[in-house]
Amino acid sequence: MARRSLAAWARRHRRPLLAGLAALVLAVGTAALIGKAAGYARVLDSLRGADLHWLPLLAAGQVAAYVGYIMAYRATARVDGGPRLSFPLTTWIVGASFGAYAVANAVGALGVDYWALRQTGADHHAAFTRVVAFKTLEWAVFGLVVAGLGAAVLVGAAEEVASEVALAWLVAVPVCFVAGYLASSRERLGRLRAGAKGRVRRLVADTISSVAIVRTILGRPLRHAEAVAGAALYWVGDIVTLWAGLRAFDVHIGLFALVLGYATGYAATMLPLPAGGVGGVDAAMTYALTLVGVSLGPALLGVFAYRFFNFWLPFVPGLVAGATVHAAYVRLPDVPHPAAGRPA
Repeated sequence: MARRSLAAWARRHRRPLLAGLAALVLAVGTAALIGKAAGYARVLDSLRGADLHWLPLLAAGQVAAYVGYIMAYRATARVDGGPRLSFPLTTWIVGASFGAYAVANAVGALGVDYWALRQTGADHHAAFTRVVAFKTLEWAVFGLVVAGLGAAVLVGAAEEVASEVALAWLVAVPVCFVAGYLASSRERLGRLRAGAKGRVRRLVADTISSVAIVRTILGRPLRHAEAVAGAALYWVGDIVTLWAGLRAFDVHIGLFALVLGYATGYAATMLPLPAGGVGGVDAAMTYALTLVGVSLGPALLGVFAYRFFNFWLPFVPGLVAGATVHAAYVRLPDVPHPAAGRPA
């Protein structure tokens, strides 16, 4: 009986199990390749000298990051009459979304977020715009901070940071903000919606509508304090996790270098990489840290400590709970939705 139950469980979770195995192979392969470049002997010496006292801070950083993520998600969802999700329900949605991200990629995670909002009674336009708005809000809040740090680096605030890294953020963020501000004006958005008859035009109109939601949030940050504070808490928690991982291997790094290195490596998570970006994100984060003055070997170990708490520990309960795309489709409960139409 127990054997049949185990076999049934394995069949239901075959895809996430295979994805987890593939991710593990990618992680080990990435570590081996970068370890070879850094020198296995030096990496092993750093590993043997790891300070395990930093482990509680690694865990605390991720708890804070998840709380912030949940806050920002539910606050963005209810903007302009959107669905009001309880904290426990939002926690379940976030877990399901992470399960899809770990099993598939960022596109799969966004699909779960979209489906979750549709289950609340939101129509296609409301659900799509809020999913895109949530991810845009995350990067908008973080981008402001990173661009400011980039400007400080260019005037000599942190000499260990490559000027190219700072300049890239200082140019990219203002360009994105200006483009978003101009595209989401009330007049232009009204014309887009009025002429959105084809599929492509509707997609463009909905995407610009999501930018308008972010513009509403950032334009009145006190009114939307949960969304802004949640996004900020998410980034702070995740960066603290990386910092604690680096400190565990005796890496001393300044705030500017830490945030710019993290931001440059984290940008890889926006790509639709399979298996939660394992391998690609690990390598991108490791080499990004070398651009801000961290040696390759300690950077590798610090990033893998960070990714253990950021990816692998959440993946296990997500797998056990069935937090996959299929689970989200069949288990997400309905909640009342006061206004299912397009955002104002």
